[in-house]
Amino acid sequence: MKASHGLAISEKHAAECILDYKRTHSFIKGIYKAIGKLLNNKSEEPIRILYAGCGPYAPLLLPILNLLENDRLYVTFIDVNEDSLAVLRKVVAKLNLEKYVESIKYADAITYKHPDKLDMICSETMFSALTREPQVSITENLLPQLAPHGILIPEEIKINLGFSRFVDEPIVDTRPKNYHIKGDITKTPEDVRTLFAIHKNMSVNSQKMNDVFFESDWLSIEKPYDENPDICIYTELKVFGEESLEKAETTLTNPFCVGSIRKLKEERTIKLKYITAGMPYWQVDYK
Repeated sequence: MKASHGLAISEKHAAECILDYKRTHSFIKGIYKAIGKLLNNKSEEPIRILYAGCGPYAPLLLPILNLLENDRLYVTFIDVNEDSLAVLRKVVAKLNLEKYVESIKYADAITYKHPDKLDMICSETMFSALTREPQVSITENLLPQLAPHGILIPEEIKINLGFSRFVDEPIVDTRPKNYHIKGDITKTPEDVRTLFAIHKNMSVNSQKMNDVFFESDWLSIEKPYDENPDICIYTELKVFGEESLEKAETTLTNPFCVGSIRKLKEERTIKLKYITAGMPYWQVDYK
């Protein structure tokens, strides 16, 4: 299903995300700790949580609600797939979790406006290197709706640039009955540098979403990089606190090749752009 700034995955593929077990495990633990912090830090006020892009099972939050046993939690689930929401309503009823649910809504997280300030925003609408899915556009829309003390999940997404021989990079495959990691898990890319990070204190364009979310300076490529000719993006995820996901620990952090220094021109410089219009993608300019 196509969204305005990325791909909204189907009910089936949303359900299969659970098979990416390290991702699911880390997010569940991080969210549990984050809610615990909110419960400890606030008096008797309601704690409002938004789960954007929840899919049919809301797997990062539903498993822990009965562990919390607290009537201060008010959870809103939103998704752009009605079939997913229909399944979710049945799951919530079957598990007797209605007391935690403020609402289950058909809504586009890229434009959604919540009636109250939120204490937590949880959205995992990602693919490798932030391509394909609208994580960034969703975050840009929802961040202004987060209370000053509020928690964003994931807490930080860090996007790094490095040079490598991509065919040797480790890639985790989570397909049913085929879970494995191929490639060299110990491989270290050259000249790794951070391009940008997504977090609650980042600058948000409140007037209009900028289709070019990030544009680097012209980067001089002085080394030959004969053994590592590929321009790669590496994603690091801090879910919350100590819960984190690094290279090839999940499909979300699989390395991603965006270009090759073999395309360098006379000046031997490159510029990287991360574009959120349509389906998010990376563009490399050479000169």
